[in-house]
Amino acid sequence: MHNGNATADALDPEPEMEQARPGTGRPRESKGSQVRAPSAAAARCLDLLGVPRNASFDAINTAYFTYIKRFPQNPTEEEEARLQEIKRAYDVLRRGYQPKVEKRRARAPIDRRIVALFGTLSLVVLTAGAVWLNWNSIRVKLIHYENGTVLALKGQSAPYGQITGYERVHHFATGNPSSAYLLRLQEDGNDVWVSERLVVNGMTPVTSAK
Repeated sequence: MHNGNATADALDPEPEMEQARPGTGRPRESKGSQVRAPSAAAARCLDLLGVPRNASFDAINTAYFTYIKRFPQNPTEEEEARLQEIKRAYDVLRRGYQPKVEKRRARAPIDRRIVALFGTLSLVVLTAGAVWLNWNSIRVKLIHYENGTVLALKGQSAPYGQITGYERVHHFATGNPSSAYLLRLQEDGNDVWVSERLVVNGMTPVTSAK
């Protein structure tokens, strides 16, 4: 059988535990109370309730009321003494316990080098996509055939015609003016104007005239 006075002395809060504000049931927060470990008295009370040293108030309440609910209707003297210890421990924690609050680590700022690299890769992808979508138009601007170049239709080996002239702006009988090549057809020797786009995208050079 436990000595009630000795137990009460062991469970009394230490001076560093300030009394709660009237009507709040919670203690005033002293400077630095959020970051210090529980006092020796509070630690003993937590151990009596079977909760961790940094238990929340919800965990303490759950442990206490679970113990009360399971307490036998006809307790022995030892069980009754144990109940009184639990009640005193709960009262001490309710009046003066402050769980340690862990400070959240600030998120590391995003590395500017990663942002720059991502921006560069995005620009490269966008540029490649634009080039792929407009490749035929770009190819027309990059390729220029000189007079005397013999051309064949794509997929064929037989010469189609030989370039004999070029106009940056040629006025066709129908359609809008555009750059065009003058081709002397291999089949009948006639000269015809063919738009530069059709020549570059639909024909391939065979050889140059000597």
